[in-house]
Amino acid sequence: MRSGQVGTKIGKDLPEGERRLAEALCHLYGHLGVPRQEAAAELLAGLGYPRMHKSQLSRYLNGRELPHFFFCTTLFNAAAKAVWPADVGLSRGDLRKLYDAADRSQRRSCREGRCEMRRLGEAAPSPERPPVGLSASAAVSTASSEAAPHLPVPPPGKDRQAVGAAGEMKDRAAAHQVAAQVSARAEQLHQEGDKDALVSLLQESVQVMTPMESAAAVSLLRQRRRELADTLIRMAARERDGRHVMQAARELILLGQAEDAGALLDAVSG
Repeated sequence: MRSGQVGTKIGKDLPEGERRLAEALCHLYGHLGVPRQEAAAELLAGLGYPRMHKSQLSRYLNGRELPHFFFCTTLFNAAAKAVWPADVGLSRGDLRKLYDAADRSQRRSCREGRCEMRRLGEAAPSPERPPVGLSASAAVSTASSEAAPHLPVPPPGKDRQAVGAAGEMKDRAAAHQVAAQVSARAEQLHQEGDKDALVSLLQESVQVMTPMESAAAVSLLRQRRRELADTLIRMAARERDGRHVMQAARELILLGQAEDAGALLDAVSG
């Protein structure tokens, strides 16, 4: 699909909330000025978003799949770099409102049995960038109550001489990959009814995840299994130190999860 055709496949029967978000994403995409979606995916990867296939990008832009909000903010940042920020046509706050409306719309559709479950992992990493965290085999293995839960591996040390916005975005993208795999595993164990393995997974993940990873995991679980997000917040408040909690709360606010940030801080003080 060429740049000029983006958005032309937005379904007329798409619920209003999801349709309006797709239209906003297409509007942002139009500012990039790239001829092909492959180039757009590379551009977003340069800003720290995990590499994705053009078909994934197409699904987001046509409203066939609801992306994580991190995708929306990365696309917004790319558009703001391509044109004057005042010419973007909408604010971050506007984008957050549209996203929340689309998320509520999809939840209603799911309750009514009119949607397919969203993919938990958004982007497949490229061969030269192996995934950080759970192994691919661990993500799809069948859990048993006797088996030890598979845990994310903290990302390797990074060159802190290149500190800046781009470096922080890349750290956040790596954190999102870890969180996506933890949340996918947690949902699998929840569906299988293996409570012991699920609790072990969350407890041990909380102990090794960075603040960015913890915040991203709460954000993802909040979209899929609200009760698991609440559990993860309580565990983090109980088992991590104050510095970790404060940094995780900051990340939650940056992800637009102010209520969860407050819940995390309240759980510590309580």
